[in-house]
Amino acid sequence: MLQPLAVPAWKWEDVHMDFIVGLPRTQKGYDSIWVIIDPTYAELYIARIVPQTITSDRGSLFVSRFWEHLQTALGTNLIRSSAYHLQTSGQVEREN
Repeated sequence: MLQPLAVPAWKWEDVHMDFIVGLPRTQKGYDSIWVIIDPTYAELYIARIVPQTITSDRGSLFVSRFWEHLQTALGTNLIRSSAYHLQTSGQVEREN
């Protein structure tokens, strides 16, 4: 049985993320939004960070070899949750 994740001790120590895809294309050609949530902070903003842990669903963007190699190079631990599993990724899914 899946269990909720422990609450991190520090801000930006662990983040949860997802992509919103299939949006109407902007003038610059963008059609997706990358949603990143820090469960200890609960506000959205853009920052240049390298978290210790990233929790994401098993979407194709998060299970690609490129993504795994990038996170290995950055030293980030990847945790994969089930899609729409509110105990592990509820906050990021609600923001979507």
